[in-house]
This record gives sequence, C-alpha cells and structure tokens, in this order.
Amino acid sequence: MYWKNLKPNDVKFVNQNNLDNINSKEAEIKEFFQEQIKTNADDKSTFSNETNFTETNLEEKEYDEEEFNILFDNIKELAKSQEIELKQEIENVKSNEVFNISLNNALEKAFKESIFEFKIIGLVANNKEAQRKVYEEKKKNCPNCQTKILFHATKISFSSKILTTNFNLSKDNYYGLGVYFSDQLDYVKFYYNFPDTFATITKLNESFSIIASEVYYDKTKLKQIYDYSYSVDFNITPNEEMIQRNKSKTIEKNGIHYAEVDSLSSSVINENKKIIYKDGRREDMPKERLIGREYCITDREQILPLYGLNLQRVEYCIIWRDSNFDSYIWKEPLRKNKEIIKNMTGYNLYTESNTKDALRLVWRKRFNKIIIITNVGNNLEGKKYVDKVRKILEFNVVALFFTNDFSHLNWIKDYPNALFCMDDYTIKKYIFNFNEDGYNDIKTNVKEIFGIELQEPKSAFDYPLFEQYKDNYSFLGHLSLEEYNDFDGI
Repeated sequence: MYWKNLKPNDVKFVNQNNLDNINSKEAEIKEFFQEQIKTNADDKSTFSNETNFTETNLEEKEYDEEEFNILFDNIKELAKSQEIELKQEIENVKSNEVFNISLNNALEKAFKESIFEFKIIGLVANNKEAQRKVYEEKKKNCPNCQTKILFHATKISFSSKILTTNFNLSKDNYYGLGVYFSDQLDYVKFYYNFPDTFATITKLNESFSIIASEVYYDKTKLKQIYDYSYSVDFNITPNEEMIQRNKSKTIEKNGIHYAEVDSLSSSVINENKKIIYKDGRREDMPKERLIGREYCITDREQILPLYGLNLQRVEYCIIWRDSNFDSYIWKEPLRKNKEIIKNMTGYNLYTESNTKDALRLVWRKRFNKIIIITNVGNNLEGKKYVDKVRKILEFNVVALFFTNDFSHLNWIKDYPNALFCMDDYTIKKYIFNFNEDGYNDIKTNVKEIFGIELQEPKSAFDYPLFEQYKDNYSFLGHLSLEEYNDFDGI
C-alpha cells in the first residue's frame, strides 16, 4: 500500500492525548494507525474525526513496512511541530494572563490612590500578537529589566489607532523627547483635553478615555528630572529631522525619565520640594497640593499598549475595615464578594485590616460618598474608627457593624446611624440598596430577630463634603492632601 502525494500537512493531529503519547506509546499508535488504514481503505474514504486524523486519502489496502515507517516518521514530525505550536499558544495565554494580572493590580492601586471614584464603562484590547512578540523580544534584551503599568489620556477616537500602531511622540516635551504617562488617574485626566481642562476635576458622571500600557526599562537608567534641561517644544508633531536635531533631548536606550509635577501649574518640583516655574521663579510646594507623577520614554518599542479604557466618575465607594482580613479564611470569600459587588453596582470596594490605613483612605476619599463597613474588634476598635471617620466626613455617616457577637447590640442600639449584621449576604443586600429603605430593612430585621430597636436614621445620607465640591471643577489643585495623622485613641 502507498499514500498518494504524502506530505506532513496532509495529516493533522486534533487530540492532545495522542501528542502526549507519541514517544511513550509508539507501538500502540502504530498498531492503532495500521488498523485505521485497513478499516478505511476498503471504501477509499477519508479518516473521520474519531480517528484523530483528517483529509488523508487512501488509495490501496496493502502497504509495505518501509512506506508505513516513512509515513509514521512524518506524523511524528508533524506532532512535534504541532506540540511546539500548542506550547506557544499556552505561553501566549500565560503571557496574556500575566498582563491582565499586572493591569488589574495597577488599576486597583490607581483607583485606591485616586481622590475621586471611577468605574470602567468600556474596554478595547490590543490583539496585535506581532506587536506583542516584538515587545517581548526587545524586553528580553534589556538588562536589569523592570516593568510598570502606566496610563496615557487620549480622546476615545484615537484609542484604536494607538492600540494598533503605538503612540506618537508628544509635541510638548518638558522632561525629554518621548511619550508621556502617569500612574495616577486623577492626574492623567488633566491631559484628556489639555490645556482646556488642566487642573480641573472630572465632573460627576463625566467619562474620559485612557490607554493602559506596559512599559519596560533598565531600572539603573530611571532618571528623575528636576529642571527643564530636557525641554523640547514642537509646534507640530515631531518628525525624524526634528528628532535628529534634538538628539540631546532623547532618553538613553532602555531608559525612562520621571518627574514630580505641581498639579496646579504643571511645573516641575526639584529635589528640595520647591516648584520650579518655567520663568525661573521658585516657591515651596504646598503640602496640600496634588503632586503629579510623569514618566517619559523616547523609544516606542519599550511601550506595549494593552487596553483602551473608558472611565466614568461615580459617586460611591465602599471602605470595609476588618482586622480579620489577613486571615486565610477570609481571602476567597472576600475576593468573590468584591467581584459580585463591583459587577452589580460599579462601586469600588476597598478593604483594610489596619485602622490607620483605613482612616488614611477615608481621608483621601472624603469628597466621595463612602459606604462604611467595619467589624467591632478588640476594645471596641471599630467604634473608635467610626468616630474618627465621622469627624473626617463632617457628619454621622451610617456605619454597618459586621460581627458575630450580638452582645454588641447593647451599645450599637444607642449609637446614632448604626446598623448591625452577622452575615455577608446582609452586607451585599445593604450595598445594593444603600438608602433609608435599605437602612430600615436591616433595622426591622434586627428587631424581629433580637427584639432590639436601633436608632432612626438622621441626616444619614447627606455627605456635605461631596455636595460642597461635586460641581466645583477647579479645586483639585487646592485640595488638602497632607498625610492624615489624627490617631489619638486608636
């Protein structure tokens, strides 16, 4: 028997189990393959999917051993090549997962650090595999390689082009010729419609778009800039001639420039924490003002645009303080609850196990509507925490105390705007219905189960700081952002 025009591509493995067995079960595969030839040769049909081969035409029933061995060698070579391809696909999936994990971690950090609350309302992925391969190959050749997820604000109409063709070099370059990024959502938004909206906050429900990119650099070549010695001003988009002319302004190979910037004036801050204005004036950087972090890269091959994200400012976030969060018992339920709450409400859920860290976060987020959840803890630490939170927010915000010790109801019942629950289902239900009706539902349940009457809600949902600044779009540069340090009694 012989095979007509036999080529490796004529035979395709479709079952990974057979790939795994090629070397270890060669005799069984040969026997199986011979049986398939005999079975299918009678009607000169093609192999079916059940035989794990496709599109292989048989011409005769009889065949000699030499021809069969040639065929089998071809099959083994094909199997090896397909196994390599499969491994490459697995590596690509792993690579994508690594990028996604890095992006999620970077976004979670950026959301938590931002003064105002945002949610993702749109996402476009970069599916250019060739672009990713070039980036990965270049990254392998970078000594002391460090990667970072950074954001670049742009109009949504530009997102697809950037994802496809990468960034153009910026026209205004204060800290070197290149592409500019930040890891701060509040700050990167300033450049969304620059210069018209610089140093203005995002309006409530307003949306803007950013590109999230991974960049790599040699960590020994991260250079902080304290002046305008690298400043380049182009009236039009930089071209090759201009780049050559300003060669001294480019950043060295695998390098990255970093600058801290006064958010109000867009002026660099030097090593002595003084603002250096472009006209040469200097003044101390006010403690309360937002410091922007800018990064600049000249070589576009150090940049891999990952996603175009459309973000929208929202009212609420959730801060859940619980001293037991570090316990392994909490980790998986907490992860699931975070996903459910975020998917159902669009609210970011921030968790802290340390009271001081929780208070610092409340301080930073105080211009939003914060849903406060806490355990009670030892020595009524949860109550002391809520007392501080109410001082920061300047009103008696509702506090939901989550505890399995119902004896705490003895003091919670006399504590204004306080609720009690013993299960995370009640917490989710309360978050999804965060208003007086939701408050009264829990109040009613507590009375039915424990026979204890909680306080009526009084101005429990007012959020005066939010109301004061929600329509003031130019106050960001004057925010009081100094470190929170009122920990007396904690």
